[in-house]
Amino acid sequence: TIDKDVKMFFAMHNASFDAGIVAWHQKRRFDGVRPITAVRYLKQGSSVFAWGGPGRPSELIAGEKWVPYNPGSNLTPSFPGYISGHSTFSSASATVLRSFTGSDNFGFSTVIPPDFGRVEPGIPPVPTTLSYATFSAATADAGESRLYGGIHFADDNTVGQTVGALIGTQAWSKAQFLFDGGLAIDTASSSLDSKTATLVWPHTVAARSNRLLLVGVSYRDGNQPLRSVTYAGIPLTLLGVQNAPGNQNRVELWSLRAPAVGTANVVVNLTNARSVVGGALSFTGVEQSTPFGAFRSASDKSKTACVTLSSAGTELVASFLSANGDAKSIAVGPGQTTAWNTGTGTAGGDIRGTGTTIPGTSAAVTCQTLEKDKPWAMIAVPLKPALVLP
Repeated sequence: TIDKDVKMFFAMHNASFDAGIVAWHQKRRFDGVRPITAVRYLKQGSSVFAWGGPGRPSELIAGEKWVPYNPGSNLTPSFPGYISGHSTFSSASATVLRSFTGSDNFGFSTVIPPDFGRVEPGIPPVPTTLSYATFSAATADAGESRLYGGIHFADDNTVGQTVGALIGTQAWSKAQFLFDGGLAIDTASSSLDSKTATLVWPHTVAARSNRLLLVGVSYRDGNQPLRSVTYAGIPLTLLGVQNAPGNQNRVELWSLRAPAVGTANVVVNLTNARSVVGGALSFTGVEQSTPFGAFRSASDKSKTACVTLSSAGTELVASFLSANGDAKSIAVGPGQTTAWNTGTGTAGGDIRGTGTTIPGTSAAVTCQTLEKDKPWAMIAVPLKPALVLP
């Protein structure tokens, strides 16, 4: 499809661009000698057994007259050899193509017509078929062709191939991050109950890269921590808690990296039956090794509930609030995206809970306004985007 073509060429060509940047940086850094310079300098005054020139066989020639198997008008590139650009480009591109297609299978062949060569006449003498069953095989030939042409040494190729694979892996990861929408909310769900010891609801996680699941639980009675939270039977990890003044209500935040794709139940187990609101937020494009910035929380008895925390502009801040039911209603502040804003009722024994996100800034402030001065507790945490590179 056109969509797939655009994505494939976008990822592959960006890998090639990056390969060029890295390869030419290394060329200037190491100033690696080319074979024509090395052979002519080291073998001057000596005879070497080598290609004798267009139309001639391999034979003994003067070392200072050695030439690569390249057209006479372009004996060798006029820039350093280490690392090989062809090897780096090819390996980076092949790595992306393997990742995009999910296979190393290439199945490509081409016929080189007679007398196609530019170095000497009659090469090849007959139609010659080049076949590449895999991307890896094509990459290997592309790199080795520079050795056969006499314009690179072996380590120019092998190191270029290795570096290219690293570049391709990184470029593909970045492309996937962008294809999936970057760091963003995937899906949201919530449930509530006026009195239960187990809250259960379904949540769907889409098949995207670098997934993270957050579950925020707001409930009456800060004296009793939650017993557990699971998704698809997998335990979540407690990230942080905050009690309201007098322990009248409590909010807890739980997380799970790389949750299973599909629809499954979120199960929240309380110590005792209480009024409870629970919500789940799944995200895509989240750094998996260190997904969180600094956790922050606050509490008070007031109309305005705020948490201020440090974050980067590339991050996304998730916040969760609990308040007594007789706060009546909660208005989410500007710039925030509401995942849920609900409650079990408006009596003092009820609970209200919210889950929101807001783009990160150097001093991100997430605020919500209660209709009445009532005890509240809020927690917030920045989520880091995948591929935060130096």
